[in-house]
This record gives sequence, C-alpha cells and structure tokens, in this order.
Amino acid sequence: MPRGTVRISLDPPTRGVRSDLPKHLIPDGFLSGGQNVLCRDGEILIRPGQIPVTTAPSSDRVMGGLFYEDHTQTERTLIGTTAGFHLYSGGTWASVTGSALTGGNGDQVRFTAFPFANSTRIIAVNDVNVPQVYTGTGNFAALAGSPPIAKDVTVAFERVILGNVTVGGTRQSSSLWVSGFQDTTAWSALREVNLPDAKDSIVAVRSLNPQVFAIYKDWSQWVGIGTGGLFPFVLEKRDHQAGPVSPACVVQAENYHYYIGQDGNIYRFDGDKCVAIGGTVKRLIQGDMYWVNRGRTHGFFDPLNREVWWFWESGLSGNPTVGITYRLPYEDVP
Repeated sequence: MPRGTVRISLDPPTRGVRSDLPKHLIPDGFLSGGQNVLCRDGEILIRPGQIPVTTAPSSDRVMGGLFYEDHTQTERTLIGTTAGFHLYSGGTWASVTGSALTGGNGDQVRFTAFPFANSTRIIAVNDVNVPQVYTGTGNFAALAGSPPIAKDVTVAFERVILGNVTVGGTRQSSSLWVSGFQDTTAWSALREVNLPDAKDSIVAVRSLNPQVFAIYKDWSQWVGIGTGGLFPFVLEKRDHQAGPVSPACVVQAENYHYYIGQDGNIYRFDGDKCVAIGGTVKRLIQGDMYWVNRGRTHGFFDPLNREVWWFWESGLSGNPTVGITYRLPYEDVP
C-alpha cells in the first residue's frame, strides 16, 4: 500500500503538564503526565532531580540549608542535619555544631541571616531545640536571651521573628515572638503576639521586604507591617486560602512567595492576596504526594531559568523523593 505524500507535522508537547482534564480532552502541546522531565524554551528536558553530594558532610539526614554572602562578601553554605550543622569551606565540609541537635526526620532546620553593623548572624531553628546562632567563626551556640523553641524564623524591620513557638514546654502554635530592634539577644514575652482568630496553626514566616513579613497558617495568610507603635508590628489577615505543607516549601521568587498548599494546589502570595495558580497540576500533586510526610516538602528558586522547584516524598510508602517544576510566566514580572 502506498504511504502517501502528505506530511503531517507532529509538534512535541512542550507546553507543560495538564492533569486537570481527561486525557482525550487535553489540548495539543501538553503532556498528560511525566516523570523527571520539564518543558523549557520549547524543549522537553530531563529534570536532574536530587543527586548525592560528592563528599557527604555527615551520615545524618540533611534537614535544611542556607547559601548566603556575609558582610565581608564571603559566600558561605550551611546545612543543618538531624544532629548538627556543617559549613562548606575550602572544598570540604566542616562541622560547626556546638550542642547536638535532637530533631527527627520531620523537623526541618530553618535558617535566616541577620546582618547589621560589621557582622552577619545566622539564626537557626528546628522546632525541637532552642534557637541557635552562628557568627561566621567557631560553632553554632544557643541564641542568648532565652528565646522560645520555634518552627520557623525570619527577619523584618531589623528584628528576628519566631513563628509557632514552644514556651516552657507548652506549644503555642499561633504565637509569634519578636526580638529587640537590631538585637538578636533581646527577647521578652511583652513582644509576643497570638493569632488565634482563624483557628489554625502557624506553618511558616517569611520576609516579603525589609518592612513586611508574611505569616502562613494552615488555612490563612497574614502580614506583619513594621510600625513605630508600642508593638513593633501591625498584624493583619489578608486571605483565607490553604496554607503551605511545610516551612521550606515557601519559596521567594522575585516579588512573590510561591508554595504548595495543603490542598495540593500551588499558591502565589504578594502580601495582599493569595491566588491559586496550580489548577493544571493540582491533581498530579494530590495523587503523587505522600501526605503523611508532607511536612518534609522543600523547594527553591532558580532565577536563571525563572523556575521554582519542589521536592516531596511520593507514593504510599513515602519513597522515592520526586516533585514538580513550576516555570514563572512572564506576566508575573512587574
């Protein structure tokens, strides 16, 4: 039989994934599913995923990390494990642990940098041990001033903010503690504020700009705005959407925060309104994530390609670790 002479162009599906429609209704140019692939600049590429560090810093599980530039313009990389802290310097990892941490595989280590004067202090929390501080030399040590144990930490208005705290052995999941002005060692219950109105717990706190920070609860979004009043911040509830699945899944990308919500959707928050933007992949996330361990989800922003990458535990057994890549559309740029 003759094969014919009419050539039909078959364009590769490079427009991303659609999991919100039955397969026979998915428009041309979209994938119905995929594993370890991403669509970038009209091509389908292999998504590298996670790879082992060439020289493992520790046999303990890595629970968080921070790359930053200190006041001397020295680039540094820190990681926190279930047992301590490690610094990447001179091509090798060195332990900078003071007192050992006692967190488990579900206790993310969260970092924030607090630069002032001629120093840069790194504050770390893990929801189990007292907050720790690193000054760039020596080891981490307990943060002075007896601040409470906290789930997450950020810096705004030249103050350190701790979110979802444990005071005297009692969990206060809707409470924030605020440090003194330009002082990481000044802590007082007089600068504690409780946000019980939405009847949910604080999951993450993250700076939006030098004056404002976001508070993400299980099912609501708030902002703290710096003020010269009696209390250093005015707290306002801005929206009532699903909150993030973990502290580390909230990613700063350009002028927005992006995160995976507790309903499996992807959300964007600008400090005013929280918008669900992951409708086309919501079903994929819902069906793939191992929700028992959703609190281990983490993400990061690749500014070169304008992509947010998330990783989570997959399947009924919680193995292996997979995820999704969200490419910022150009209309997101102000």
